[in-house]
Amino acid sequence: MSIRAYNRREHVMVDKKTGKERTVYLPEDEPSFNLWHDDALMDALSAETGFYSCLNDDSCGIATITAEEFENVKKYLKKNKKLEEAKEEIANIEADFKATDDGFVEYNCY
Repeated sequence: MSIRAYNRREHVMVDKKTGKERTVYLPEDEPSFNLWHDDALMDALSAETGFYSCLNDDSCGIATITAEEFENVKKYLKKNKKLEEAKEEIANIEADFKATDDGFVEYNCY
């Protein structure tokens, strides 16, 4: 098995008994990237962000990437001639950013 990063999306749930709304964060069905196998991306995330700082020793937990960090990740990949290698993962993360206007994306990693 490997550790994958699933984009967390905000969902508003309504309690059937009380009618009150509450916000929950649920992972998407498909992962955006794989922490164990997407080496080029993970090298860049490690070098340019605090991605691993919120994960436990097994690389599980919730990690955040800000828009500024993501730009630095892309520059790092380009500088190290690894952008093509991480093309699919970069596209997935860009889609995650397009789905929110928060300036960051969060991933459930497990």
